Amino acid sequence: IHTESLHKKIGEYTSGFDIDIIAYGHNAKYIALANSNAIFFENKEELTKTLKSIYEKYNWILIKGSRMLKMEEIFYNLRGLI
Repeated sequence: IHTESLHKKIGEYTSGFDIDIIAYGHNAKYIALANSNAIFFENKEELTKTLKSIYEKYNWILIKGSRMLKMEEIFYNLRGLI
């Protein structure tokens, strides 16, 4: 019930930090709507393609998502395991 507002609060909160936000998934779009520095992806393939092209410039990447979204597939793909 509060999912949309909680995701918006995350977007608002993270907008105060010098971090890159890459959002994926139905509810994650609310993070991106509240954070003008966030990039939103509706498609996991496009998200993975983009991450593959940029992930080496980062010291670390936090991948967070629901089990329904199977975010581990992105991790495995970046690591060349799938």
